[in-house]
Amino acid sequence: STQSTWDRLIGLLSSIMSSEDIEASSEFLKKFVPAQRVQGFGVTVFSEFTALCNQTGAVNLGQGFPDWAAPDFVKNAASKATLDDFNQYTRSQGHMSLVNVLAQVYGPLINRKLDPLKHIVVACGATEAFFALCQGVLNPGDEVICMQPFYDIYPAAVGMAGGVVKYVTLHPTGELKTASDWKLDMKELEAAITDRTRAIVVNTPHNPLGKLWTREELQQIADIVKRHPHVMVWSDEVYERIVFDDNEHVRICTLDGMWDRVVTINSAGKTFSTTGWKIGWIIAPAAICTAVQLAHQWIPFCVSTPLQEAVARVLLEAENNGYYATLKTQFQDKRDRLMNALAAGGLRPIKPQGGYFIIATGTDKYDVPIHQGKTRDYAFARWLIDSVGVGCIPPSAFFSTSSQHLAANYARFAYCKSDDLIEEGCKRLQKLSH
Repeated sequence: STQSTWDRLIGLLSSIMSSEDIEASSEFLKKFVPAQRVQGFGVTVFSEFTALCNQTGAVNLGQGFPDWAAPDFVKNAASKATLDDFNQYTRSQGHMSLVNVLAQVYGPLINRKLDPLKHIVVACGATEAFFALCQGVLNPGDEVICMQPFYDIYPAAVGMAGGVVKYVTLHPTGELKTASDWKLDMKELEAAITDRTRAIVVNTPHNPLGKLWTREELQQIADIVKRHPHVMVWSDEVYERIVFDDNEHVRICTLDGMWDRVVTINSAGKTFSTTGWKIGWIIAPAAICTAVQLAHQWIPFCVSTPLQEAVARVLLEAENNGYYATLKTQFQDKRDRLMNALAAGGLRPIKPQGGYFIIATGTDKYDVPIHQGKTRDYAFARWLIDSVGVGCIPPSAFFSTSSQHLAANYARFAYCKSDDLIEEGCKRLQKLSH
């Protein structure tokens, strides 16, 4: 009968071991270990604290992604690109319409005629651009100098290419009122260069500090590089359009004699609130682009065709519709509101010159429980979620292990959030002053 058939089927299904049971009893999996190159990696601090915010209902001012809709002209471009049938593989080094537009837009910005076929590689976001750069340029044992605090993908990408990271530290100076008060000791930078040094990584505007490197500072770095003919600069400039007040974004590749020594990394995600699109690119001399492309072709082969087409259209439209001015005003207002709330709560926010983030100090006044093996900034971030209902990121994640103590009394907050979320976060931060 039908009923007996169902009974037999249910009994059969019940007797089948779940995948979890199979995995738990597998002798093969008990002995399985990941490759050595990834064994030192764990769950990122961003995933950890976002999950904690979701579990507790805390306002997530930690992870740096916009939580609002992308502009209509951006979404319409993606929709139209798909409907216009840009849905198949495209040129590995970059969709033709996009590389042509990038050459058109960036040529005047860097005072150079760019060949779209030779000077640009489109990647799966700035992250893959940096990863492919490491894979295409570094040999085992080559050294890359990173300034700490650093964006956390840098050491991972360098390490997976067999490279070695050497750290130099940005030091707080003066009253530390603005991000410009974080300074690099140029003697320390030059002392870190060896015969194995391949590159120096510059991030401007800087994540997490919000520091915008001045022309004078970049010139000092350029002068150092010129004294060491085997060294290049990798300049991460993904926040180039989010610059505040009267500050100027200076591209190090525009400095005299630096074009052939600089790789510029950028993306559309931060500028157009499309971090999920993962459309990034590098601009560099042809020989370096060729090396990057040789690696890139074996990573994703090519990047999403309709989204590349969409970014090409968006870049052209943004040149003429006033979007960049609106973007600056929007983010500067969010920055100022969160700065005021942090100060009112008793913290001391350090005014960023660009980007998505505020570093605040003054967390040492709060008595927070510190568990064994955890840093003080981590303990403060956990306490802030539990006691105040606001999520931040502990900046020790942006320091080498031996230097994490330097972040003890700091916290990183993101203002790339909706007005409603920032308003709720500001209300909750008032608890800090009680």
